[in-house]
Amino acid sequence: MDHERHEEPRNWIKTVTHSSEDNEHPNLIQLNNPMEHDQSLARLQELRELLAEAQPPPIMHVPSDEDVIADEHAFRSRFGIGFDWPKLHRAALIRLKHRYDLTDREIKLSRITGNLRPKGRDVILDGNRWVAFGGWAQLVAFGGLLVFLVLATWPNLIAGNPHAWKGIGYSCLIVGFCYAIYWTHIMPWQLLKRAEAFGLPNTP
Repeated sequence: MDHERHEEPRNWIKTVTHSSEDNEHPNLIQLNNPMEHDQSLARLQELRELLAEAQPPPIMHVPSDEDVIADEHAFRSRFGIGFDWPKLHRAALIRLKHRYDLTDREIKLSRITGNLRPKGRDVILDGNRWVAFGGWAQLVAFGGLLVFLVLATWPNLIAGNPHAWKGIGYSCLIVGFCYAIYWTHIMPWQLLKRAEAFGLPNTP
């Protein structure tokens, strides 16, 4: 009797290991199936590859204010390739940046539009109220012309008329003009007004 009870566990383990019909211990069956084990490893490897691809890209290092003052290469790397100023004006630009609370993008665009330039030993940001009013007047005029072009082009575009693309091209050209007017005439004055609103000094 004891001998029979001693032999039963061995038969039971063999049944569980090789039989797929016994559902009481499914984990034992899966672990002892080499094909399913290889498939699990393959799925795990695919999951690791997906997680590696989903990782965010490394954050690009932005040169500090001290770096751009001391190193002209760091200065061009941060503010633009064509931005080639001596150390004296680089330091003045950083002072102006903090004085007016400017962003790097605002500095780049202000230089491109010619509103940011060296003057003597300092750097100034041009902004005139009347120039800004003139810019708004031009935006209103170009805006009305843009609306007229859109209304005139829309029926031809719906009808499939190839001449409608000319109207679209003119519309894009007007939008570009408006963008340039805003940055050359209006935005410099708004930057100075923003500095005044925050109680920042508007003199070098």
